[in-house]
Amino acid sequence: MRCSICGIEHPIEAIEPAFGRPDAYIALSDGERERHAKADDDLCQIDDPTSGGTRWFVRAVLPVAVTESDEATHWGLWTEVAREVFERVVELWSDPNQINEPPLPARLANHIPTYPETIGLPCALQLTGPNTRAEIVFSPEIDHPLVEEYESGVSAHRAIEWVGLVS
Repeated sequence: MRCSICGIEHPIEAIEPAFGRPDAYIALSDGERERHAKADDDLCQIDDPTSGGTRWFVRAVLPVAVTESDEATHWGLWTEVAREVFERVVELWSDPNQINEPPLPARLANHIPTYPETIGLPCALQLTGPNTRAEIVFSPEIDHPLVEEYESGVSAHRAIEWVGLVS
């Protein structure tokens, strides 16, 4: 896809920003991670020694239309969910019919630089299939710049800027 501002051709897969782990996991020291957290590229669990509670996270993608293309770019983001939602996601992990599951409540678990706070932004997870990550969906009633760009789409130039925010 050719950026209308810089004129450079960018493959769509090169403009997909992603976070490797939830911010709460990154904030832990190596020792705390070893003692209190379990994480892979899709799921994360943190036992919080200060509150005595457990936090649950699911990695998902936020599709955003790119106005100069028929393709979308996808933010790789983590969501924090209730234990029941986490267990439901795990239960349906390999189910080819998981797409029929209604959206599950979640909140974003990464801070995206240059935006007002995104951690805790309410969203929903729509399961999409056993070989794909769940998609994040936002209610259009949420007043936040990220949600506005999700709703309206972005230029290729803006999507390229996003990659620089998380690299």
